[in-house]
Amino acid sequence: MRGDFAAEYLRSPLLPSKKEKQAGTAMTDKPHLLIIDDDPSFRDTLKNILEWHGYMVSLAGTGAAALQFVGAGQPDLAFIDMMLPDTWGTELVRELKKIHPPLLCIMVT
Repeated sequence: MRGDFAAEYLRSPLLPSKKEKQAGTAMTDKPHLLIIDDDPSFRDTLKNILEWHGYMVSLAGTGAAALQFVGAGQPDLAFIDMMLPDTWGTELVRELKKIHPPLLCIMVT
């Protein structure tokens, strides 16, 4: 088996299937990732790594900022810190899923 689900998801949008290419339905937009963490050093490091791999990355330092962003931007995947200044990461996941149910969430600490 090749890696975990999150790694496969992050890899797959950049590599359209043969069927998608033939049908002309392959995604051409970069996947949009959201990093939600109150540590600027961690956010910037992860952002640089992900952008280097071809992803579009947005940042939020609080749960409130993340909720506002997801309401307007609808990212594909969010990396969420467990402890934010204004909320717990687990609670934030519940709120984000109410706004944008297809959002995939990865908890980090």
